[in-house]
Amino acid sequence: MKWLFFAIALVYGDTCVQVGKPESGRLEVIAKDATGATLRNPRVELIEVGTRLSVDTTRPIPYGTYELRVEVPGFRLLRREINLYQPILTVRTELSIGFGCGYPPSIRGKLKGVVKRSADLWVKAVPSLGTGGAESRVKENGDFLIAGLEYGTYVLIVMDGNEAIHTETVSTNRGDSLTIELK
Repeated sequence: MKWLFFAIALVYGDTCVQVGKPESGRLEVIAKDATGATLRNPRVELIEVGTRLSVDTTRPIPYGTYELRVEVPGFRLLRREINLYQPILTVRTELSIGFGCGYPPSIRGKLKGVVKRSADLWVKAVPSLGTGGAESRVKENGDFLIAGLEYGTYVLIVMDGNEAIHTETVSTNRGDSLTIELK
């Protein structure tokens, strides 16, 4: 019997073979603007990552990984990869105004105070609504830059290795450079 399982493992390699009834869930999208107001009737499109086929969101959605597209007239189209592996997945997102040109917003700053040369300092930007974000290593002089973000509100987390040592909420709508004073 062990040989049978070994033979199956060799044939399928790293391919996932689902046993039993496939599970499915529902998707709920809450779109807000920069003021926090809920945007009515967002157009939601869901595309299965593997096949690139569009999925009907009014019916049960098979568990899997999808590209979510959320659109409201006057706002930029939002694209985000999501994993649906629960009965109901609620996605909160902040949409930015649909005009403007140039580079995507960034968060630039400087850490002051206890910045040790031996510290493994990072700054993470986590969106207040939805998923995503980015991180940046802090230079020896305390400077950091997190670029390529969406407009919106972020929770900044200063990390020393794997330990959070400071948090702060900032908005990319202002475009200011900030200074974080560490104690």
